[in-house]
Amino acid sequence: MSGIIKQAERESGLPALRIHWYDSGSKPGGAPDSTKEMIGELPRVKLRLGRLSPHGEQKGVDLRIGLELASHGRNKVSALVYLLSGMMTSLTQWKRRRGTACRW
Repeated sequence: MSGIIKQAERESGLPALRIHWYDSGSKPGGAPDSTKEMIGELPRVKLRLGRLSPHGEQKGVDLRIGLELASHGRNKVSALVYLLSGMMTSLTQWKRRRGTACRW
């Protein structure tokens, strides 16, 4: 995590204020497991969880990302957003949804 923060700060020339970590909760009802609980306790990290479907697919995660990014852009609270994803489909989707309020 510290490496990601340092790289973002170095490339942007701005301090990283907060990290939003989006994932699905692996326990019933979308609750976090022990690893995600530890992530959520890291300084400056906001843990945002969707849920897992009965088939093991993430549900609600992309929606949470989209709603929060739209809110940040609309309220002009983010000068720069770095979006890291392990899912190529998510990256393609977000590239198409770039707004003008934040740099990507």
